[in-house]
Amino acid sequence: APHNAQAHQSLASRRVRDVDLVYGGFPCQDLSVAGRRAGLGGARSSLWFEFRRVVSEVRPRWVCVENVPGLLSDAGGRSFGAVLGGLDELGYGVAWAILDAQNFGVPQRRRRVFIVGCLGDWRSAAQVLAVCEGCAGATEAIRAAGEEVAGTLGGSSSGHGPAADTDRMTFIPTIGPKVRRLTPKECERLMGWPDDHTRWTADGREIADSHRYRMCGNGVVASVAE
Repeated sequence: APHNAQAHQSLASRRVRDVDLVYGGFPCQDLSVAGRRAGLGGARSSLWFEFRRVVSEVRPRWVCVENVPGLLSDAGGRSFGAVLGGLDELGYGVAWAILDAQNFGVPQRRRRVFIVGCLGDWRSAAQVLAVCEGCAGATEAIRAAGEEVAGTLGGSSSGHGPAADTDRMTFIPTIGPKVRRLTPKECERLMGWPDDHTRWTADGREIADSHRYRMCGNGVVASVAE
């Protein structure tokens, strides 16, 4: 986000009101165990403070924050404490849980921290996450959905499933004793997105595969967010 006066124009002055939910995941690169752990003071993950500013001005009833599990351990837990404390100072009762995408109908182990805040009501926030964790109970319908996608991904790789480094999004399906990189379309399916979801720009230009891999790696699995 550009750091200038125009970008920081008060949302209240723009008449943004009656918002039910502000949902977002501020950049994780400075928090991930695969990164340099610069924490909330890093150039990217410091956008948490902009997220908090938006919440403070809009005052939605609900807030949902998503990030990597590294948020919990960064700076000895102080970064996570700062996020929870920041929401508490704004009057939000919060609850949090780590949810794994493999329990939501996609064949990918992808653990992420979800923090839910409800204005003045931590019990409602906890209830939302209790429902989410119940959904993650690997019911038959969820298992079937995951197996269907896994079969699609493994169809050209002798039935072997994909392995994944979930921080860096490098997927490697096995082909007998060999391996290959997943296609962008296969990565989209691992994210629960429609085929070619990352392929085109709004004005119809085709996006390079390198950028498509990055978008998938930085994205949120649709079924978990839903």
